This record gives sequence, C-alpha cells and structure tokens, in this order.
Amino acid sequence: MIDYYIYISKSKADMMLPQVPLNLKAKYAAEAGVHLGIFEVKLKTEVTNEPVEADAHKVKFLTDYISSSQQIGNLQSSKEWIRDRLHVKHLTVQENPDLFLLVGEKYGMYHLLGGSSHHVVGNIRPTNVTIGYSYFPYLADALTKTFSAEYNPAAALFEPPTEGERALIPGIRDHEWADAVYALYNESASPTFQIEFFGRFLAFGQSLHRVRCTATSPLWVRQF
Repeated sequence: MIDYYIYISKSKADMMLPQVPLNLKAKYAAEAGVHLGIFEVKLKTEVTNEPVEADAHKVKFLTDYISSSQQIGNLQSSKEWIRDRLHVKHLTVQENPDLFLLVGEKYGMYHLLGGSSHHVVGNIRPTNVTIGYSYFPYLADALTKTFSAEYNPAAALFEPPTEGERALIPGIRDHEWADAVYALYNESASPTFQIEFFGRFLAFGQSLHRVRCTATSPLWVRQF
C-alpha cells in the first residue's frame, strides 16, 4: 500500500529526532535503505532528491519509535500520543490562512487537527469558511501559537502518558475553542474525506452546545 501523505510536519520531526538515540536511527536507516544523512543529529540531509520521501521516512521512524515506547491512544482517550482514522473537512480561515485545519466527527465528538499550512504536502485544496464569533481572530492566532509552541525543541518529547483530561489550550477558554470546532464543521459545506493521522493529543473541551471536542497536533496525516 502506498502512503499518500497530505501533511508532514517537517519542523516537528526535526525537533524530535535529536531526542532519539543515534544507534536506533542508524539501524532504521540501514534497514530501510535510507541515506544516514537524514538522521544525523544535526539533521543535515546530505543526499535527498525527494524531500517528501525523506520526511516520510523520518515520521515513520518516529511513529514506530514512539509506539514501541508508549501506549498509543485514539480520539476517545487522552494518551500523550494518539492514532486514529477520521472523516474530515479541510478548511482555511481568512483570519489566519497559514493555519492548517482539519475538522471531523467521530465517537459522538468533534475533532480538530491543526498545524501550519506550510507543511501540507498533498495536492488538496481547503475550503474557506467564516464563522461569526467576534473573538475568532484572537482564537485563530492563539491556536496557531499553540500548535507551534507545543513542539518547543527544548521540551522533552517522550513524557509519560497522561491519564484523564489534559490542561486546556493556554489562553483560550474551554467553550470558545470548542464552539469554534463545532461551528467550523457544521457551517461548512465542504465534502469530507477519510484520513489516518498520528499526533500529540492536546485537549478536551465542551462547547456551549454541550458537545465534546478535542484538539490534536498531528505529526503526519495521510489520505485513504
């Protein structure tokens, strides 16, 4: 099966790889037939004619490594790392066109996957959507900062899994971002498509509509 990635966070992968022992990176590179340069501690790509392919190898390695050392959850759980499939809408907002947004519905909840549009690698076009919340420009900016700051290179990557609900996204009220997720999904006529993703779970929230929502920062997203 060919993996059709639509989103690979190269910056997140590059921040995380130095935290993995060099001997494990070298072992994977040898087994996968990948030039060791893409796994050097300084992350210098010495021979890479296909940047997307190189990035795909990085995130596959990281996914395997994290999965072997931690219990991986799904969108129903609040494990540190989650993997799941979801039917989503790919959206963009005029308040911040650099914000990558996928919203979907599963398990009786609404889900937001977010990151930077600069990491989109697939040929997919988002649908522009507008929601009438006065605080949304602030919210969009706060979400952008949250998704980028969540992968601070100085932060430890492999933390113990956290049971129960994690803290809410800093600077955003519970119902505000949850209401936005609910509105983004329901006020957009964009068609849905199925994806699989692997990412770091950020928060649960509950909207004023009494609907539960989640927010996740994906390392990669691929389309089925």
